Amino acid sequence: MPKVSIACRCYNHSHTLKNTITSVLNQTFSDWELIIVDDNSTDNSVDIIRSFSDSRIKLYVNDRNLGVVGNLNRCISLCTGEYIAILDADDMFAPDKLQVQVDFLDSNPEYGAVFSYVSFLTDETTNPKELEYVEKLINTPSGNRAEMLRKFFLRENFLAFPTEMFRREFAIKFPENLIAMGDCNFHIQTLMKTNIKVIEQPLTIYNMQNMDKHVSTWTSFYVHKIEGVYVYSSFCKMTDLALFCDVFSGLYEGFGIPTSRAIPYFIARILLDDPDRELFGLCLFSKIFNNDTYLQYIMKNFDFTYADFLRLRRGRDKAPVIEYKRLFGIPFIKVKYAKGCTKKYFLGIQYSVSKPKQ
Repeated sequence: MPKVSIACRCYNHSHTLKNTITSVLNQTFSDWELIIVDDNSTDNSVDIIRSFSDSRIKLYVNDRNLGVVGNLNRCISLCTGEYIAILDADDMFAPDKLQVQVDFLDSNPEYGAVFSYVSFLTDETTNPKELEYVEKLINTPSGNRAEMLRKFFLRENFLAFPTEMFRREFAIKFPENLIAMGDCNFHIQTLMKTNIKVIEQPLTIYNMQNMDKHVSTWTSFYVHKIEGVYVYSSFCKMTDLALFCDVFSGLYEGFGIPTSRAIPYFIARILLDDPDRELFGLCLFSKIFNNDTYLQYIMKNFDFTYADFLRLRRGRDKAPVIEYKRLFGIPFIKVKYAKGCTKKYFLGIQYSVSKPKQ
């Protein structure tokens, strides 16, 4: 069994594959296997992979296209090493990448994963503002475990998946409904279980050429909203009360004294208290209180009434519309007619339907 398995998913990467594979062959650390899973490419990617004769390179070709997430899952499932490193078929490793990260994990058993900074492969297609943004996001000190979780909760994904090496026991099956935020969800789940280290030197060369063709850019406002609900739900799985208090210090105190069982309630309240994340809070609120026993527990232990539940479920609807229903004095459904349309507000999202003819 090799020390490191390198998981490399490939689809129509004939223009970058040679450099990617060569960067692995040039590693100063040699105890590795390179697992390449080609997702039924239509170019000559497979021929390029087969042109390398090193027995450590193991090629698998899907008989049908599994998609970016399905192919990642198959790729990881084929890894046999103690550690798994991620390599996209258009990125490259610095020569000492594997050695540096293996040395760290060998010397620090309390850490489950290690990342690094990145350098960039650019050309005339690279957007300078996007490059500057990504560089500031990734190549910045990340802090300790609690600080990382807080950054994920309040900001966004700042860990570069193509730089990661993790212990195989922390591998998961990536949910195929998460196209834009699957790696973010994985990082959060890993941090729930163990420590993560970011080595502050560039060990992966990140390709920022033709970014409009990268799968990670295939997203939309609604994709992020929908997947964001799933990702924030991961925080509700937290059971370590001390970790919760450390991560959310200064954010939870106004809602009472937390217990391990009440962590999902506190997560939802923190989200609801933030106008930019209120939608996520509303969705989580509905999910966790779908359990009547849990609702009764929160009402009993946190001076929380059914009127409070309805008020929070309603959200901050400040639109200038007509109120026509109240529960416990709280307005719920609002409608405004304008130029032949009915504008309705649901979970903070405005949408329009044609006004019925009289």
